[in-house]
Amino acid sequence: MADWKTTLDVSDIFYRIDKSVKEKAVVIADRLLLLSTDPAFSEEEDDELTEFSQAFRDTVDTTESFDSLWEEFYDFADYDKRIWIKLF
Repeated sequence: MADWKTTLDVSDIFYRIDKSVKEKAVVIADRLLLLSTDPAFSEEEDDELTEFSQAFRDTVDTTESFDSLWEEFYDFADYDKRIWIKLF
């Protein structure tokens, strides 16, 4: 999306029923870590992306924990059109 700083493409993993919540969280964590190096983001935003990455990797083990963290990340991404999240 042209008005957003960048895109997080999770369309290949987000709705896969053959992957566990933990497997999805690890893929998302890896992609967030890559995004954290994007020059479009401030140092503070980079730090927040790194924290989200670590949280997805270290704390997600249930659907409930995934959903809670995803909601928090979604709000971060949506604020000021930081990150377009491609789900499909």
